[in-house]
Amino acid sequence: MGVNHDAFSARSFILSAFMLNGWGFPGAEGWNVPSWSVSSEWFAYLTFPVLALLVWRVQRRRTAALVMIAILGTVTLIGGSYSNWKQFMLPTWGTLIRVTSEFALGCLTYHFYRQPIGKRLAEGMAQTAFAGLLAVSISAVSPLYNALTLMFFVLLVMGLSQADGPFARLLRTRPVLYLVLAVYARIIGRIPGGGAVVEFAIVAMYAAFVILASHLLYTLVEDPARRWLRGPLVGRLARTPSPVAEAER
Repeated sequence: MGVNHDAFSARSFILSAFMLNGWGFPGAEGWNVPSWSVSSEWFAYLTFPVLALLVWRVQRRRTAALVMIAILGTVTLIGGSYSNWKQFMLPTWGTLIRVTSEFALGCLTYHFYRQPIGKRLAEGMAQTAFAGLLAVSISAVSPLYNALTLMFFVLLVMGLSQADGPFARLLRTRPVLYLVLAVYARIIGRIPGGGAVVEFAIVAMYAAFVILASHLLYTLVEDPARRWLRGPLVGRLARTPSPVAEAER
């Protein structure tokens, strides 16, 4: 197999080094391909201050739900129109459209936590959303229906944020919280002479590494960084009265 020298160009290196390789620029593929996800998430975090101000103006759950439906419908329309209604996801140039819209949906979901919908309704919503995710995942539906995956995931987060039933308690257990396992059969198949023992060893080592790495990154990087960033932000929001409070005065 030959080496694709275009994937290791100077342009690709610069875009990867400055975490711009997930922003849809042409020729950004290469060097560290999976980092496109971190790059696009970084863009979402950069836009968060502006997005937070807009989301903060939405006070009612009904308004938040309508805005969420509009966002999901618009992104589905863009993806479907571009692909002749064959898929939901846009190609590389549209990565930021997808990421920003999903990030906005997550921010709007907070309104349903701040204004509770009730534990019983939340439990039923979580169970229904989980069943919907499983149905879409194991069925051979068109990639266009990936929009349903996004919708069910939003409903799952919305429900679990308030639910306190058996299903929610199960998902809060430590084994489930640390359950991270994804092994590709094609990787195992490339190992010569690999049998059941080899496959099991690969799965076990991969699972152990992913769980350990996830734990270390969360406890040493993500959680401390979140507490450090939330400190001044929460203080400013606490000192800023909401539009509803101002109206009540």
